[in-house]
Amino acid sequence: MTRSEVVKLIDDALSKRKMTRSALAAAIGIKPSSLHEFMEYDGNASPDTCARISEALGIGLDMTILLANAENNEALIRVVQAA
Repeated sequence: MTRSEVVKLIDDALSKRKMTRSALAAAIGIKPSSLHEFMEYDGNASPDTCARISEALGIGLDMTILLANAENNEALIRVVQAA
């Protein structure tokens, strides 16, 4: 799964919940600008932030971890699928 597909997954989950990115940021305890950088500009996010996104939206943690490590997507996909 590519980074853009993961971002779409998160945006789709937000849409289903009628939730904005700003509301997600508030729900997981980060600044909206930090979430925006993370989603749009390959910003870094900690595994904890990824876990909070996953929990808040009810999506798989393995998908959100990819966002935290966008440069290593292929390797992470293999690790997640092997686990």
